[in-house]
Amino acid sequence: MRYRAVIHIDLDDDLILNLGLNYLGNTLDALEEEDKELIMLVTGPAVGLLSGDQMYMFMEKLRQIQAGGVRILICEKALALFEIPAEELFAGCELIPAGVVTLIELQHEGFAYIKP
Repeated sequence: MRYRAVIHIDLDDDLILNLGLNYLGNTLDALEEEDKELIMLVTGPAVGLLSGDQMYMFMEKLRQIQAGGVRILICEKALALFEIPAEELFAGCELIPAGVVTLIELQHEGFAYIKP
């Protein structure tokens, strides 16, 4: 079986991001030997959590999930709306034009939708 899931983070809330990171870490542990594709999709006001000083409290978990193969996708429209330069984002994040469109595409491709 191939496991595919997208964890959607869309609120500027440390607890929600931490919960999503824990979900991803636990999933990586549980599916260590399995075929998997995991994505953390960050949209709306949550983009601020992965930029500037706010991201430092999450850096260890972010590095761990990236090392496990999790892709971190960031909505460019949200960055523009909240005036966050892409250069301030956590290293390794991938920019996407519109988060909701990407979410629709991922669900169409069979990704499970997880919302902490």
